[in-house]
Amino acid sequence: MSKIDHIMVVSHTHWDPEWYSTFEEYRMRLVDLMDKLLDILENVPGYHSFMFDGQVSPLESYLELFPENRERVRKLVKAGKLLVGPWFIMPDEYMVGPEAHIRNLLLGTRIARDYGEVMRVGYLPDMAGHISQMPQILRGFGIDSAVVWRGVAGYPETSKTEFLWESPDGSQVLALHLPWAYGTHLFLFDDVEYTSQKIQELKDRQETRNATRFMLLMNGGDHEEPHRQLPAIIEEIRKGQHGFELEHSNILEYIKAVRGELQNPDIHVGEMRRTETSFLMSGIQSTRVPIKQENARTEVLLEKYAEPLCTSAWLVGDKYPQRLLQAAWRYDLQNNFHDDIYGAHVDEVTPDVLNRYKHAQEIGERLVAIASHSLASSIDVPRWRKALVVFNPCSWDRTGVVDATIDFTWADNATVTPELQEALKAIYANSGLTRGGNVMAFRITRDGKDVPFQITGCMDFVKYQSERNIMDGQKPTGPVRRYQVAMLAEDIPAFGYRAYQIEPVSIDQTPTFESLVTVNGRAMENEFLKVDIQDGGYFTLTDKITGQVYRNCNILVDGGDVGDNYTYQAPAADRLVTNLGSASRYTVVETGPVRATIRVDVDFMLPASASPDDRSRASEDVLCPLSIYISLNAGVHYVTVRTEFDNRAKDHRLRATFRPEITARQVYVDGHFDILTRDVEVPVRPGWLEKPSPTQPQRNFVALRGQGRGFAVLNKGLIQYEATDEAQPALCVTLLRCIGYLSKEGLDERNGSPCGPGLPTPTAQCLGRHVFEYAVYPHDPAAVPLHEIHRAGQEFNAPMRAVDVVTRKGGTLPKELSFYRVRGAMASAYKKAEDGDYVILRLYNIANEAAPTEVECFRPVREVTEVSLGEVPVERPLAISRAGNKVYLTIPAKRIVTLRFQHD
Repeated sequence: MSKIDHIMVVSHTHWDPEWYSTFEEYRMRLVDLMDKLLDILENVPGYHSFMFDGQVSPLESYLELFPENRERVRKLVKAGKLLVGPWFIMPDEYMVGPEAHIRNLLLGTRIARDYGEVMRVGYLPDMAGHISQMPQILRGFGIDSAVVWRGVAGYPETSKTEFLWESPDGSQVLALHLPWAYGTHLFLFDDVEYTSQKIQELKDRQETRNATRFMLLMNGGDHEEPHRQLPAIIEEIRKGQHGFELEHSNILEYIKAVRGELQNPDIHVGEMRRTETSFLMSGIQSTRVPIKQENARTEVLLEKYAEPLCTSAWLVGDKYPQRLLQAAWRYDLQNNFHDDIYGAHVDEVTPDVLNRYKHAQEIGERLVAIASHSLASSIDVPRWRKALVVFNPCSWDRTGVVDATIDFTWADNATVTPELQEALKAIYANSGLTRGGNVMAFRITRDGKDVPFQITGCMDFVKYQSERNIMDGQKPTGPVRRYQVAMLAEDIPAFGYRAYQIEPVSIDQTPTFESLVTVNGRAMENEFLKVDIQDGGYFTLTDKITGQVYRNCNILVDGGDVGDNYTYQAPAADRLVTNLGSASRYTVVETGPVRATIRVDVDFMLPASASPDDRSRASEDVLCPLSIYISLNAGVHYVTVRTEFDNRAKDHRLRATFRPEITARQVYVDGHFDILTRDVEVPVRPGWLEKPSPTQPQRNFVALRGQGRGFAVLNKGLIQYEATDEAQPALCVTLLRCIGYLSKEGLDERNGSPCGPGLPTPTAQCLGRHVFEYAVYPHDPAAVPLHEIHRAGQEFNAPMRAVDVVTRKGGTLPKELSFYRVRGAMASAYKKAEDGDYVILRLYNIANEAAPTEVECFRPVREVTEVSLGEVPVERPLAISRAGNKVYLTIPAKRIVTLRFQHD
């Protein structure tokens, strides 16, 4: 313990661009704040500095309206009076992906540098807990300190305000805990005696927590404006005899002072999620689930498809659409703001959030279409009339079923039947066309051999001069028959493609295939798994490789929820409803040869709402139709589930539960560049501000392993799970949580305290149709390492894509090509560098041991350099060797490595 004798006052604001008001309503307040702040910093003598919440987006919002003040801002930043960055926007750490954090810092530091200087502090004051790899991410941007609050108190090694925080790879930052939050010191008023008394009380409370003589006093809070009289107040207090020195300072000077005196600090390794003195509000993980799903879709679209395809197209001569990709990322990052991604905001905010995702996806999908058609059209297959090109967005070769669309025009005619001709007459009459035709059969081949596929849909329509025709260099085609197909694509090259020939044939030449997936009544199986579907849509799963049987998969459990946007709370007298044994209707939707799907329709009757006193669920039930699509693909070791749910009930939580009969006290969870091990047991902590919650965040999977049995649940955008505290835990994945208030008082789960204003949020009841996608992956723990489950989660979220093209002469690309193939580690980013004509390949080793890694490139490497996450060459790079088109290095356990390539 060190006696505090030096107190440093840091003026700041915590700026929520959206929360209990909309963006524009808050921006009106921002204008007032900025006008006053600029005046104070320029004209009030002794006003030391002001910190703008570690994010630059509020400044961007202000300067969008008042660009004439940009030079005033730059002057103050360069003078150290206004501290900005390093974040573009203050995210939640768990609910957005690891690459999103990197892009957030890339954009934030770029904008802050344009203003003059980046505040290189990992300012993390209001995140709902802290991820294990954040120290490594911060160090990747030259940041060696972090200011933290939520989730920190309660660990023995964080009992002091100052400690070292270490990532699993060994990266460390100096962590400074805000024990009383970021906005509790708003008492610096004109009453000097009162202010002095409050400072002394805080000093006394913190005395036992400090490891140095310096104390940080945060003068600011939510949307707080600067205090013009602060220098005068501080000067008056300094005249008194208080036993401490008081100065107006900034966060950088405080960190420097602490670092100069701190000796033998404690070290905390990994994530921080305790609730002793702060809320983590675990309900936010499942509030307004559609927002989480759209976030996952947008991240996958930009990271796995748009950037890699655009980079590959650039490498063979196309222009790289950097500004468009940056615009798409900016839309996505705006929604990374914690109150946005939480869904914990008023109803008026949600449409704006979803609209930003829509804009990002529109840009991303358009870029994917252009780049994929450009690449596909450049393939050298002059003797083919039509090709189907399958793209693999992952850094390893893969096999799986790909869904594709194939269009045929009259020029592709092979066989026209009288029935088809009659069916097309109406189309021709309506369009004014008099000629046409259509195919009735086709084959897909690789090296002359038929490739198994099945037709999943078919329609006839008139195709005008559409985007696809323009990309293919075609004129309007007129009548078209469009087929949706599912095809088994084998050994598709990493970050690359393979072209297949499409040949129209006559009916008697239609290829037939031995079914790789079979259906027998309610059962289906492929080479790895057998699925037996029970009444209600739950199923039994048999692993044909190990012989292990997993019963009670996909039991849907619906219970009451009388909490709010932040916190789940069951009613005192809950009534649970499940799909066990429910009356069901079964339909075989697909029967092979490469995929089988059975749909189960259930009349799901749920209580209409909570009771008026919130103590139970209403006695009146409403019908909530439920359709469960259970699919099994050839070549994969997991079964996929698509659950469609028409929600007509309020105040409830719907979860998919699985009971794999595995005795385990720990659960394995997909994290950010990490696989986490968490305890199943939920500790009882009397007196904690918030009860420890059994629900936790995940990325792409959660798994139980033991006794020769392994069971993982993969997901798309469903980030909340629970491993129940039992000898044989159940895994529960939250599908939907429906509540009607932003915040409530009196909730037992957080000792009665509110988290915000008690405003109604009726759209958070999530009425209407929802679709949830997840998969079940049984495995042998001895044969399947955890990083293979992580890889399966990546593949589930980023399926291969295909595009059909009319081939042309003059193509220069081969029929199959891997632009970059990674062996040993995995890649999270494949993109063009922010500056310069380089390729950025970000690799990470998720294992607990070093990974010898090989990167095989599509052409010889002129130069390869290890760079930081900020894309700056590092001082002490790993040893990298190269030979021709291959690069070799060893990546330490849990390390993130970014390589910059230049090719001949």
